[in-house]
Amino acid sequence: MKTRLLMVMLVTLLYACGADSPSSQAPSPQADSTPASISSDSSATVEATSFLGRPLLRQMEFPNRDQLEANLAAAEADYAANPGSADALIWLGRVDEAAALLEQIHAGMDIIENDSYLRRMLMYKGELAPEALLDTTMADDLSIATQGYGVGNWYLVNGQRETAKEIFERVIAGRSWSAFGYIAAEAELARW
Repeated sequence: MKTRLLMVMLVTLLYACGADSPSSQAPSPQADSTPASISSDSSATVEATSFLGRPLLRQMEFPNRDQLEANLAAAEADYAANPGSADALIWLGRVDEAAALLEQIHAGMDIIENDSYLRRMLMYKGELAPEALLDTTMADDLSIATQGYGVGNWYLVNGQRETAKEIFERVIAGRSWSAFGYIAAEAELARW
């Protein structure tokens, strides 16, 4: 469960930083084939070995490299200023520490303004079902936008693209067009 939660958190962070949805890209046909000459390709590095024993290459040149390096520098600065930042810990590859932070989240926490993000964290921990966050009888448009994006992302990360799409469409059917969840849902739908 911790691994799934960490993957959801990492993918959410990557989406927020502008990475494309992993399921929206077709796998590269060369990703699982052995190249003619690994040593002559200076832009690729053997990253791992597939279950078939073939080298898996990582392309060293990519269009958003500057943005990713800036994000990493920001995470390092964020961590230096706030060692408890879960986002910074994930960016720095310290997922066990990020998971430990999530363990501190519980349903009995005293929340001052709203509980949308608390409920999402409880969902990521497995304490709430995703459907419980989308109860439209008890939520306003802002809560649906906030919860909807998180739940839609949950389904997207877990391979349920059509369910995710339905939820993102539900979010943008609301009136909270300035909410982050609304904007993020629009961005997800634009990738479809």
